[in-house]
This record gives sequence, structure tokens and C-alpha cells, in this order.
Amino acid sequence: MWHLKSLLLFLWFFAGLGFLHFEKNSNYLENSNIILQNWSTNLYSPSHSEYENAKWMLKRKSLFYNNLIEENHLLKGMVINFSAKRILDQCDSLLFSSLRYSALKSLHLDSAAENAWEGIYSSSENGQWWRHPYCKDRAISKDMLLGIIIALDNQPEHSEVAIADLLERIERNNGFFANGPIFLSYLTPNIAVHLKRLAKQANIPYSDMPNVVRRNYSTSEFSHYFIDGGYRSHLISLGTWVSLKEPSPKNTFQSILTTWNTHKLVSINASLFNRYLRLYSAGALNRQTRYQLMTELLNMRSQFPDDRLPMDCDRKADYLWQRNFWESYDRNKQCSKTFNGIDFLWMAALLTDDQPGQMHSH
Repeated sequence: MWHLKSLLLFLWFFAGLGFLHFEKNSNYLENSNIILQNWSTNLYSPSHSEYENAKWMLKRKSLFYNNLIEENHLLKGMVINFSAKRILDQCDSLLFSSLRYSALKSLHLDSAAENAWEGIYSSSENGQWWRHPYCKDRAISKDMLLGIIIALDNQPEHSEVAIADLLERIERNNGFFANGPIFLSYLTPNIAVHLKRLAKQANIPYSDMPNVVRRNYSTSEFSHYFIDGGYRSHLISLGTWVSLKEPSPKNTFQSILTTWNTHKLVSINASLFNRYLRLYSAGALNRQTRYQLMTELLNMRSQFPDDRLPMDCDRKADYLWQRNFWESYDRNKQCSKTFNGIDFLWMAALLTDDQPGQMHSH
């Protein structure tokens, strides 16, 4: 417990330094936002039919991919990859199954989404979540917990019970959401922020929330100094996307932090997902930029074939947005692995959803 208190004091100290750092650079970030806004308004402006056709093509391909997933890439309702009829990556299934469910909801594939949630929910019991019902011997990681938070944010069936059970487990285990070591299974403050919002959504009184959830603050900005553009940065990307869904007044610490995060994410890994986040945080996610990103995704036929799901001869990464941009497009000489294509569903859902507004008004 002493080591934990020392760690929290250390983080609070650097949080104070970080706030001064962000305040000093807020003008730079605001100018960067203005540049992106001006750039976005000068892009090609698609006609109504061009814009709607791009959305329709993405949704049609998403439906095609999901049909293939349902035929060949589900094990107890949760997604897997496979190689020569051998199941792969079932112990990574919780995160990608959660992202698939959220994407299906956004794409209005409601029946498929309900079935997807049933598979995910079967991987839990009394607040304990497993990577997959067949993979109960390894503790879930923080990105998997964030995936569950993203899924629960859609208010699926039993979501209030699932949220309450998860919080009770965290309280019983003094801040641990799983049975792994502290670096893997202890609830970090920046994820606790999202759990606090879910608790309010489930009508859980503030007094009934675990201390680690009530007393939260974001530390994600410091993680940039310890990561590359691979899967560790994807946790920050997902957390930033969740933060962007909650409007934050201009020039507050949270708005500056979120803008800083998206700025750094793009500099670390200029993936399509991270560029979407940067435009979103800058208030530059308009019809022109959406159309440009939709067109780019549609043109990624080498990574996302039109007639089948991706394979390792198309690209090396099973999920493009959590791999280094420069390495994820590498190919193998032979096709031996078939990927589930959740990365396409995720981006197609984001780009065809016109509902998210901007993070703050300018």
C-alpha cells in the first residue's frame, strides 16, 4: 500500500507540472486547431449524392464483412482469427468483440449487435471479465477493460447490472479489476474517469462508487513518453475517443489535454484512426474531412479486400490501428492467416456516424 501511495503522489506531482506545460502550449495547440479548421474548409466539398454514396459503400462492405465474420470468425459469439482451420487470438477476443459490438450498434445492425453482446456478456460472471470463456487463466488488460467500457456505453441489456458488479469487484479488491499484477490489473485513474461516467449512467450514487473511481484524474498524457506507435498507444487512442464523446469547454485542462493527446498520437502513429481523432479534437471533422477519410478507407483495398476478409498476405497486422503505421502494411509471401476485419468495421462506423459533434465550440 505504501508503494501505491508513493506512486499516486508521484503522478500528482507530474500532473501539476503537466498542467503548467499544457497551459504554456495551449496557444500553440489552439493555433494548430485553427490551421486544421481552415484547411478542412478548403478541401473538396462533395455533393450530397457523393457523400451519401461513400457512406452507403462503407456500410455495404461492413455488412459483407460482418456476414463473413458470423460464418467463420466467431467462437461462442466472440471474434477470433484462424490459420489453416486453427483458432488464433481467442485470448485477445474481449477487446475486439467489444469494438465489433459498438461498431454494429453505430452501423444500425441491431440484430447482429444484440447477438454480439450476448457473446461478450457470456464472458463475465459477478464483475469478473475473461478474455474469452475458453481463456480464463489470463487476467484481462486495461485495453480490454476499456473495450468493455465502450460496449457498456451503448447501454446493452444487463448493462446496469454489469456496471454495478464491476464496480463492486473493484471495491472488494482494493482497486484491482482482475487477478493480474498491478501494472496489468490495477485501475488507472484515466480509465477510472470513464467508469465514473458509466456509474452515473447506471444511477449508482457517488457514495457507493469505489474510492479509486471517485478520486480520478487523467494521466494519459504522460504515457506518450513511454510508448511507440504500437498496441500501447492504441489504449490512449481508445481512451481519447471516449473522452471526445463528452463535450468539454474550450481551454479547460481537459480540452487542452485531449487536444495534446491527439496531436501526440498523430506524431507517433499517423494511422487513419489517429488522424480522425486529431480532426475531431480540432473541431475540423466536417463533411469534407469525413468524405476524404471515407474515400481513403474505401481505397484501402490492398489491406481490406472487397471480396473476402483480410489475410496476412494483404497486411501483417491483424488490427491495423494498434500497430505501427509503417509496419502494419507489410505482407507475407503466402496467405496463411485470415483476420476478422474488425478494424474496418470500427473505422467505417466512426466515419459514417454524423452524430458526434465537435469537442468544443470555437
